[in-house]
Amino acid sequence: VSMGYVTQKLSTLGTELIAEVRGKALACTVCDPIFVQQRYRRSL
Repeated sequence: VSMGYVTQKLSTLGTELIAEVRGKALACTVCDPIFVQQRYRRSL
């Protein structure tokens, strides 16, 4: 599991990408971060 930044053009769910991690090319897929809980409150 990892997180990264992509351009808006590539941010569609299901987009397959190649990421370079420690010098190695790894296949990855853009998905919804449902496993990340919101731990802040927005103040009005």
